[in-house]
Amino acid sequence: MESSKLIKDMPSCNGSWVSNDAYSLFVDSARDAVSEWYFLPTRVCIYPEGVDADKQSDDCSGKDVRVRDIPIKLAYRFTFLQTPNGPKVRAEHTGFQHQ
Repeated sequence: MESSKLIKDMPSCNGSWVSNDAYSLFVDSARDAVSEWYFLPTRVCIYPEGVDADKQSDDCSGKDVRVRDIPIKLAYRFTFLQTPNGPKVRAEHTGFQHQ
């Protein structure tokens, strides 16, 4: 993970339900956890002229095949719940942006 950013413009993510100190600790802990994530890059295979890309393998292998990494940004919303059966965490992918 190269970087993370708190998305503050969502009403459900404003931290108004907890003290500033607790909110800061929570955000710092979440950033520490996210910094350990690893994603495989989005890639595009660029085949030599005359090669039918639809008939090639998905791993971009082959003579003179070039690979281009495409950076993207992903956004997730996490919901932390305390239930009678214990704590639960939900993650929801909320979108992505091509850089």
